[in-house]
Amino acid sequence: MTWSMRYTTHLGYRPPDFRPQFLETLATPDPTAHIGYAAELGMAGVLYPWALSRPPHEVRSVSRAVKELGLSSSCVVCVPSSELSTGIWTDRTAAGRTRLKAYVQKAAALAASLSSEILAALISFDPRRTDDHRQRDDAAANLHDMASIAADHGVVLAVEPMTVLPWMMLRTTQEAISLLGAAGHENLGIIYDTAHVSMMDGDLMAALRAAWDHIALIQIADQPGRVEAGAGELAIVDILAEAVKSGYSGLVDLEHDWIQPTRIGERLGLERVRRLDQLVRQKSQPYQVSLTAENGDVNREA
Repeated sequence: MTWSMRYTTHLGYRPPDFRPQFLETLATPDPTAHIGYAAELGMAGVLYPWALSRPPHEVRSVSRAVKELGLSSSCVVCVPSSELSTGIWTDRTAAGRTRLKAYVQKAAALAASLSSEILAALISFDPRRTDDHRQRDDAAANLHDMASIAADHGVVLAVEPMTVLPWMMLRTTQEAISLLGAAGHENLGIIYDTAHVSMMDGDLMAALRAAWDHIALIQIADQPGRVEAGAGELAIVDILAEAVKSGYSGLVDLEHDWIQPTRIGERLGLERVRRLDQLVRQKSQPYQVSLTAENGDVNREA
């Protein structure tokens, strides 16, 4: 089918198990099978965020499959998950900058090999320090330096605010916007994740509009439970329609679990996402807005 936006399925976004999105449907964790299925579904690409921590032979096979099928790969997290709570983004010592630079350079090279244009930065405080204000300044300085390195590799460095991981520095969309302002580099952006934004800010539309000039990537998951869009309570149709009307042409990651994690549940969940996408198409074209959409009940019907 033809989708209204450039969606991606994921090859496993939660460490340490990295369960791919259609594991029950395909009955194999082999990422190349899931890449082929994404192409069969008409998706624009796949989300493979932890490439930096994956076995080299797997990364090579993913890169080959993505390129052979003409797909895109979404963001690559630019430091390993094991480093997220070490304060690597707030370390301005020579050794710390060298370590961060090495990760970013490697991640940028991986991103290029995977046809990805975005590096994701998950920024945390150093739990050993108590000078939060100084740590924000240090993170801004490191972001500026790493954005230049990312630019040299043709990729954008995008921060992702969230509250679900410990010690996260950016716990609201506005904090992310403010840190980008302090960093002062044009090659920086924000990853807008509907589930995270709902937990941090509550008002999805206000956050989208506030961050619009900085948004590099949209990820969707419904709440509660981080499930497929349309299975929860979030106004995701409104958000995606607004993005389309505002000119967004980037990827939209289906970064979620299924409300029913079985083969039947994956099929039903995919059908729910298809119906939601049809509503996005209708709502983003005012002359085709359905009565349901006008009544503001689109997610329940989806």
